[in-house]
Amino acid sequence: MTRRAIWATLLVFAAITAVPESASAKTIDREFHESFQVSPGARLELAHGDGDVEITRWDRDEIEVTVRYYAELKSGGLTSEPDFEVDFEQRGDTVRVIGREVGSKGIGFFFNRRHEYVYRIHAPDYVVLDTQGEDGDIEIRGWRASIGIALDDGDVRIEETQSESVKIEAEDGDIDVSDFKGSLEIRIDDGDVRVVDCDASRIEVRAEDGDVVLDKCRGDFEIAVDDGSVVVTRASVSRLDIRSADGDIDLELLSATNLDLSVDADDGDVSLTLGSGVSAAFTIDTDDGDIRVASPEWVLTRRDHRVTGEVGGAQGRIRITTSDGNVTLR
Repeated sequence: MTRRAIWATLLVFAAITAVPESASAKTIDREFHESFQVSPGARLELAHGDGDVEITRWDRDEIEVTVRYYAELKSGGLTSEPDFEVDFEQRGDTVRVIGREVGSKGIGFFFNRRHEYVYRIHAPDYVVLDTQGEDGDIEIRGWRASIGIALDDGDVRIEETQSESVKIEAEDGDIDVSDFKGSLEIRIDDGDVRVVDCDASRIEVRAEDGDVVLDKCRGDFEIAVDDGSVVVTRASVSRLDIRSADGDIDLELLSATNLDLSVDADDGDVSLTLGSGVSAAFTIDTDDGDIRVASPEWVLTRRDHRVTGEVGGAQGRIRITTSDGNVTLR
């Protein structure tokens, strides 16, 4: 940076900090409300920015959208005043709702004293949902159509939903899914994932940094994590594929049909508990770790860092591989 640029920056900062707190203040209080008549095949495209979203089903053939934006602001310098707008549009079967925080360019900035920014939406559960946001939480309850969520920084909660396709992409935030039936795909960079009480044709979770918990779930699962633990409890599965770079894996299978289980862990311990009705041949390999099989009835073969054996007639397959971690099978 040149000396002239440095002096210009210092002068701008001095101008900003010299403005008294009482010199510029603003309250934004906006409420927008629109309704749209729809029928099966309808689609809602929502761009909600930093706002929280609540979507709830009802029995009317109508999408009702209420947006509340309230902010108490104070100015930190010489700047234009911010504002908020919502664009509504319906073209054919598609309804679009776009919220925008607006304001012309200026020097300085505003601070939020208080901020409330919420979209409350009622719609029939056959409406396909496509939401995109930056910061803000999303809550969806009682849905049947497909759901697509793209979010930078916020939590996602989905309840009482039966859908052929739910896809969630998030940068930073937690994801909580409960009472779910259908196909679920989650991709998240930094946050925890919790799925409880699900009957899924397929669940795929890919997480960079965060823990993954599945409890009381049935179906086929594929889970890949870079830095975090994986816990699967009270599960009934056919196919289970887990890959972890750094974190422990704890699995509890109550039942399985034609089991195909594969676990590949670089740095972490693996614990697998099998219910009495599970049938599979198993192979366990580790580069640097102990292998413990806590069942005296099973016939085992041990060689170097490998243990093989069978349980319940060997109708399925279990394959566990670790680079640096202990394995316990019980």
